Amino acid sequence: MPKQPSREQASRLKEFIDASGYTEQGIKELLGSAIPPPRQSRPKATYLTRDDSLLNVLLRLFFLNEPVTLEVVRTMLPAWLTDSCIDADLLKVEGEHAIANVALIPVANYLFASDALTLSRMGASDFVLPASSAPALYMLDFTLRRPVNSVLDLGTGCGILAHFASEFSGRIVATDINPRACEYAELNARLNSLESIEVRAGDLFEPVRGERFDLILTNPPFVLAPSNEFAFRDNDMVLDEFCGMLARTAPNFLEEGGCFQMICEWVETGDEPWHERLGRWFENSNCDTWVLHAAPEDPEHYAQVRIAEASGLATDREIASFAEWADYYRSNGVNAIHSGIITMRRRKGTNWTRFQALSEQVQGEVHGAIEDGLLARDHLDSLADDQALLELSPHVSPDACLNQFHNWSGDRWTPTQASVCLSRGLRDEINLDQGAIEFITQFDGTRTIAECIRRLAEALEEEVDEATKKYLPIVRAMIERGFLVLPEIVST
Repeated sequence: MPKQPSREQASRLKEFIDASGYTEQGIKELLGSAIPPPRQSRPKATYLTRDDSLLNVLLRLFFLNEPVTLEVVRTMLPAWLTDSCIDADLLKVEGEHAIANVALIPVANYLFASDALTLSRMGASDFVLPASSAPALYMLDFTLRRPVNSVLDLGTGCGILAHFASEFSGRIVATDINPRACEYAELNARLNSLESIEVRAGDLFEPVRGERFDLILTNPPFVLAPSNEFAFRDNDMVLDEFCGMLARTAPNFLEEGGCFQMICEWVETGDEPWHERLGRWFENSNCDTWVLHAAPEDPEHYAQVRIAEASGLATDREIASFAEWADYYRSNGVNAIHSGIITMRRRKGTNWTRFQALSEQVQGEVHGAIEDGLLARDHLDSLADDQALLELSPHVSPDACLNQFHNWSGDRWTPTQASVCLSRGLRDEINLDQGAIEFITQFDGTRTIAECIRRLAEALEEEVDEATKKYLPIVRAMIERGFLVLPEIVST
């Protein structure tokens, strides 16, 4: 474990590394990605950093975790930097080479130290993942960014969520049961000159007992493994019970109006639909709950992927065999494994639960779409009755795109399928027929919902009252999902 440098030493190190071009943008320009490459792609990155420039030497040491001769290190790096890194155990000397004890990963304007992927202690259960791990970056894209007074980063790891929370919160508490993770989180706060992050060691919510927060974030050890091998990945509970426990417990630590967000995985069993299993997590939570879920995975495929991930990490211990994982799922009746992001908001009154499939096209920051969705639902629920809804004048979202498919019918193209999708945010999509497309076109921000439905009823030769009963719920759903926008709502 690296030693904690002084704040002045850490700040100087960060400034030098930034100035060298060792930034997210600088690494992308040279290597194509600021995420350390997998082993099979390592030779290309090694070749691209072969020349002994300052940036290349830093990359070979702290990004690719390759040994570099002491002669090159002392030639390319200033003496104060080399000596400081050796004194702080960021670098170790083995014979004629220097080898990094840590990985340094830039994300946005921050720099994060963590355990190096190629170290032999990768087999240790207390290994601390780099900030470039896929779940951490994915969770970051969904993290709400509205200004709040307090944030809890539960299971902070190297501290990436806590760092970004410092941009919109005056107080951040970062906790972890792994003492090494707490040390890295503290080190990274110093590297990035952040004094608003308080790191506390302890199990789950024990370090913050009696406190409440405006936002709780967690990237927990959610992998559905048959054994507890890695602190960053596994837990002691059966299947998805650990994440279920977090969902049931977190609301007790939320301020009114506060949100809990968690990336996690859960199972589907043969005797129960997964919606019902997951729904039990939220019973009596006093929270509105929005589940954004990806497509399900076959358990055996899931096992194969997870074992492959771990086999590249734990070089000094045996990884659980595929048969052990497959038998674990089979004995527990698991038919499928689901993943997603759960957002729970503590709110007095009648609470709602919403399940929404995540488009495979989702990429980049989507937290604004989540905030907009919560605002839209709040506005709809605040209306006195359906008449109040009918008096609203929504317009089609500027992010809406119409996709149409046509078949050649001998002498003309005949429309066969159409859908409207959102080009940004959650990239939601709905299938529509031609009549529904024309109906949506009516919403230009000047006509009320009542007027649009009346026009549709006339075109279809239906009674207005019957058309209202049929189409008003559809309009409401389209507002909630962002296809129709209410000018009354201030967009994020």
